[in-house]
Amino acid sequence: LVLKNKKKAWWIRWKLSALSRVSRCSYVLECVKIPVALLPESSRGDEEGFVECNIHVHSGKIAAVLYKDNDHSIPRFRCDGVICLPCFSDSHAHLVKTQCVPRIRNATKSISGALNCEIEDQPRWTYQDISRRMNFSLRCAFHHGSSAVRTHLDGCVAEDENIRAAVYKAFDEARDAYEKLGMTVQGVANLYLPQYLDEEFAAAHCERALSRPGVVLGAYVGNVAETPLAEVSKAMDAMFVKAKAFGVDVDLHIDETNDSRCRGLVALCDSLEKARKDGYEGHVVLGHACALSLQSPETIKSICERLAAAGRCFVVANPFT
Repeated sequence: LVLKNKKKAWWIRWKLSALSRVSRCSYVLECVKIPVALLPESSRGDEEGFVECNIHVHSGKIAAVLYKDNDHSIPRFRCDGVICLPCFSDSHAHLVKTQCVPRIRNATKSISGALNCEIEDQPRWTYQDISRRMNFSLRCAFHHGSSAVRTHLDGCVAEDENIRAAVYKAFDEARDAYEKLGMTVQGVANLYLPQYLDEEFAAAHCERALSRPGVVLGAYVGNVAETPLAEVSKAMDAMFVKAKAFGVDVDLHIDETNDSRCRGLVALCDSLEKARKDGYEGHVVLGHACALSLQSPETIKSICERLAAAGRCFVVANPFT
C-alpha cells in the first residue's frame, strides 16, 4: 500500500510496521480513500473520484475492501481520508543516465540535444558512477511506493567494453538487492532497430544481455518518416525472431517524435501480426508513441484496433512528451 497526502500517514506506517512483525495479524484501515477506478463498476465516487472504504488486512495481504463494517474484534486504525493506492509500476525509466543534470545540461532542450548529452557524458560512466546514480533513483522509487521499475540499459552496446560491463554489473547488483526488498527491477537491452539485421552483431548482443535474469529485448526505432515501412518491418521481424528464440518480451522506443509522417506503429503492427502467427507469445511494450497523436483519426483507429487484436501489447505514452 502507498499512503498519500496526510500528516497521519507516518504514524500509520509506524504502527503497521510493528504489526507486520506479528505472524498472521489482522487489522482494519478505517476511512481510507480509494480511486473509484480501482473498485467494482458499481462503486460511486465523490466529486474527486474517490470512495471512502475500510480495508481489512490479514497476514500482510488485503483480505477485503469494505464499504461498511462493524467488526471491532481486531485492531482498527482510523486514517481520516488518507488516499490509498496500489504500489506504483515505473514502466519506462533510464537509470543509467539519470541524475546527470548537475554535470551536463541539454542547452537546446531538444531530443537531439539530449542524445548529444548522453554521448558527451558516457566517458564518465564507470561502474561506481552508474551504481551510485542508479541506486539513488531506486531508493527514491522504493521510498515513494514503487514495487516495480523497468529501466532501459543505455550503454549496453557502447563501443567501450568497460562501459558495457559497468552497466550490466550495476544493473545485476541493483536487481538482486531490491528483489530482497520486494521490488522488481527489470532491464531493457536496446539496439538501434536496423542493427537487428546484422545477424552477427545482434546475436552477440542477445547472448550478452539475455544470459542474465530480468532483461528483455529492446529497440530504438528512430524517426522512420522517410524510411519505407516494409524496410522497418523487416528489421522488426529480425528482432521478433530473436525474442522468440530466447523466449523474452520486447520493449521499444517508437514514434518518439513530433513528425506526423512518422508511422513506426504501422510497421510494428505488420511485423507483430506475422510474429504472432509464427508463435511469438511475448508481451510488447511501446514507449513514447508521441507521433500517434498527430495521425489522422482513421490511422489512429486502425493502429489501436490492430494492437488490441495482437494481444499482450501495451503503450507507455510518456506524459511530458
